[in-house]
Amino acid sequence: MELPGDIGLGLVNVAKQVLEVRYERKAFSLILRWLTQTFKCHASAAFIYKRSEGRLYKACGVGEYDWGGGALLEFFYNRRPQLPSEVVMAPLRRGRQVIGVTALAGYDGFPRGVGKAATEALSFLGRMLGLKWEERVALAFFRSVEAMMRGRSAKDICYLVMHELRRFIDYDHGSSLIVRENSHTGRIVTRQVAWQSGKSDIVGKAIEIDWEDLGTGRIACFEDCRGQLFEDAREKSSPPVRSCLLAPLLRWIHGKPHAIGLFSIASKQANFFLDNDRKVLEKFIPVLTLCALKLKGEETHE
Repeated sequence: MELPGDIGLGLVNVAKQVLEVRYERKAFSLILRWLTQTFKCHASAAFIYKRSEGRLYKACGVGEYDWGGGALLEFFYNRRPQLPSEVVMAPLRRGRQVIGVTALAGYDGFPRGVGKAATEALSFLGRMLGLKWEERVALAFFRSVEAMMRGRSAKDICYLVMHELRRFIDYDHGSSLIVRENSHTGRIVTRQVAWQSGKSDIVGKAIEIDWEDLGTGRIACFEDCRGQLFEDAREKSSPPVRSCLLAPLLRWIHGKPHAIGLFSIASKQANFFLDNDRKVLEKFIPVLTLCALKLKGEETHE
C-alpha cells in the first residue's frame, strides 16, 4: 500500500526520531504520538507482549479509553477479533517480529483504509526499531568485552552476560554455564535463576553430559526437555524445563572442534524460544567461550 504524501513525510520524520532515541519505550511514545496526530485519534496505546508471563502490558498511551484485554490478545495472536467501530488495531513490530499491539480509538470512528495505513506505517517503523534493537545487542556485547579487557573475573563476566541476555530474551527458568571435566561429565560454574529470586543451590555440581553428542557448535532449541541434563542442572524445587536453548562452547584443536563447555537458557513454557533469541545468544558465544576457557584453567590450576 502506498501511503499518502503527507503521511509519508511525517513517517520519515518520526523514523529519524526513533533512530535517535536511546530507550525503546521512548520510541514507542514517539510512534504513538505521531499515530494519534496523523489519524486524529482521541486515545491510543502501545501494548507489548511479555513472553515470560504470557500477557500484554501497556507500555505507553495517549488519552483515556477502556481497551479491555481479550480483544488485544486475540489480535496479537492474529485471530481477527470483532472490534468496536471506533477502534483500530495494528501489529507493533521490531524488525520482522510482532512484539505487541497498537490500538487507536476515535470518537467518530475512522475512514476506510486507516487500519491498513497504520499497519503499513508500523511495518516501516518496526524496521527502525529492529535496527535500534540490534544496536543495543551489539553495545551489550561490547560491554562484556570491555569488562574482560579490564580484567574482571570470568565468573563476573559470565553473570554480566546472563544479565544482558535476560534483558533481550526474558527467559523464565534460568541459565547455566557448564564447564567440561571429562568425556562424560561437566560442572555447573555459574547459574542465574529466573523462576524465583535468590541464589541457586546447584552451582559447583557435577552432572553427566555426553560431550560428543553436542555436534559442531550450532545453537540448538529443544522442546519438552526431560533428559538427565535438565534433571541434574536445575534446583530440586524448581519447575520442570519445557524448552531450552543449548549452545556448545568450542575450541579448535588441529582443525577439529572440541567442546569445552555448554551454555543453556531454559524456560518453563513449551515453544518459548524464537529464532531472534538464537541470534541474540550467538552474539555472546565468543565471550562465553573465553569465560569457559578461563574457568576451566582456573579449576585445573586449583
